[in-house]
Amino acid sequence: MDLIVNYSAVSDEMKDMIELAMNQWTSLTCVRFVETGGNTLSFLNFRTDRDGCYSFVGRQATITGQDVNLGPGCDKVKSCSIVGC
Repeated sequence: MDLIVNYSAVSDEMKDMIELAMNQWTSLTCVRFVETGGNTLSFLNFRTDRDGCYSFVGRQATITGQDVNLGPGCDKVKSCSIVGC
């Protein structure tokens, strides 16, 4: 059985990097990512409007999703470590 992780759309500038990290997960695990546009209570909200790379550790179920920031100063290696390459 697949484990579904919902996420909201990311900016075009980071989308390729995020999809690379997601593809690593889906190729090696039962985790599948589904773009929902934030239409669920629990989802990853990828953003690029703040400096640095960060997110909470563990699931944060909120109406605005769990922020995963991949802003200025975040490169491919750091982005993969946040998503989990």
